[in-house]
Amino acid sequence: MASLEVDRIHSIIREIGLAPTKARNLRRMAEQIIEDGGGVRADWDFLESLAGVGHKTAGVVMAQAFGVPAFPVDTHIHRLAARWGLSDGSSVVKPERDLKSPFSLRTPGSEAPTDNLLR
Repeated sequence: MASLEVDRIHSIIREIGLAPTKARNLRRMAEQIIEDGGGVRADWDFLESLAGVGHKTAGVVMAQAFGVPAFPVDTHIHRLAARWGLSDGSSVVKPERDLKSPFSLRTPGSEAPTDNLLR
């Protein structure tokens, strides 16, 4: 992907909303991954440093690609959690923590919550 022109990436994803911005971010992200050694790491800071990747997208990648317990919160959930008093919405991370805490599960035989809603 890093070898493609932004216009070519745009032509491939043109039906997606915000395609011009996403095309530039995809190209830059591919370059960043190559500069970092060519692999995607299960690391929040690394993922969030990539062009176009915010906390929610990093959470989706951590959960789906690496099986790391995550609770990605989009803009709508963030806004509703604040409106309903479930979180103060002071940061993108706070509603995630506030909303997943009631769902923390315990591994049988363990006192520590797994924080994994998918198990």
